[in-house]
This record gives sequence, C-alpha cells and structure tokens, in this order.
Amino acid sequence: MSLFLTVTNVGYTFGRRGSILLGDMLVMVGGAIQAASYSVAQIIVARVIVGLGIGLISATVPTYMSETTIDKKERGPQVAIQAIYLINGVALAYWIDFGMVQLNSQASWRFPISLQSLFTLISFVIMLCLTDTPRWYYSRGRIEEGDQVLARLHAKPVEHEDVQQQRQEILDTIALENAEGQIRFADWFWDRSELQSARRIRTSFIILSLQQFMGKA
Repeated sequence: MSLFLTVTNVGYTFGRRGSILLGDMLVMVGGAIQAASYSVAQIIVARVIVGLGIGLISATVPTYMSETTIDKKERGPQVAIQAIYLINGVALAYWIDFGMVQLNSQASWRFPISLQSLFTLISFVIMLCLTDTPRWYYSRGRIEEGDQVLARLHAKPVEHEDVQQQRQEILDTIALENAEGQIRFADWFWDRSELQSARRIRTSFIILSLQQFMGKA
C-alpha cells in the first residue's frame, strides 16, 4: 500500500512523462550496476533500484497511454496492446537467457542483465521527444499547456468543439476528484464514495495478485 502511495505521489509531482523518464533512469543505472557487480550485495542493491524503476514504468505507461487517447473506445485496446508487448518482452528475455546458457564465461549472465538498459535507453530517448498528458497539465493548473497538447492530439484548433468537449470532461473529472478528497483508510475495505476509487484500486491489486500466483511463463 505504501509503495502504491509513493508511486501515486511521484506520478502527481513529476507527471506521467517525468515518472517514465525517472523509471528509465533507475533501470539503466540499476542494470549497469548489476552487470558490473562483483558481489552479492551489489546485485541486491542494484536489483532494488531496477525494481523501483520497473514499478514506476509499469504503473505509469498504461496511464500515459489512456490519458493521451482521445477516443474512449480505444483506451482499453491501447492498454491491452501494451500488455501484449510486455508479455513479448518477458518471452524475449527468457529466450536470450536460454541462448546464453552454453557460454562458460561471465558474459552468460552479464550480457542478458545489461541488455535491459538498452531498451530503457530507447524508451528514454523517445519520451524526451514527447509531452505530458493534458490531464496532468490541467490537474497542475497549467491550463494553456493542457489545451495545446489536447489540440495536438485531436489535430484540431483549441476552439474546436471536439477539443472543448474533452477539455470540459477532463476538468469536470478533476473537480469531482478534488471534491471527493483523499482516500480514507476505511475506504480500502468499504468504499461508499461516488467515484469508488479505493474499490477500483483494490480490484486491480487482486487481479495483479492472481496473475502473479499463476506465474509468467
């Protein structure tokens, strides 16, 4: 629970884009330390760093994708596609590990570990070229920047009806969330609020927990 709150605070403070960039940096640094490790303590510390980075990325990328999708019907499929890429990445990692089994040198484990930094470097460079989501800009009071990004996503002027309609929907949602206030401890067990935020988060925890019980391969 504390980890979720930490990720939430980081995402609100640094934004979706900033959180992904921070996660990429943590994975690159942690991966480099792991690949260059000569003690168990180094590997453990580096693994914790990588875990924090992957946690930030995994929690933020679906949010970034959904908040930059202008068609409501496309948000679910977009997140599903992201999950497909995630599973393909796991399969690729296993095949690379399998291909390095026959080596009798330290490269058999140093190379696969260091390879994760390459993918995060690609992600880091791409994210440098992107902006944050309109919703985050609006939630931080940066209305003009949010308008510009939303207009670019629609490929229409800010004054266009479609842009203004989605803009108002986002602002109304933010106002409703602010009116609801912070999630109380009791909400995690019995959420009677209008938004049902704690209930939705609790449901996602249960689904992800079941996924881990089933295994990844």
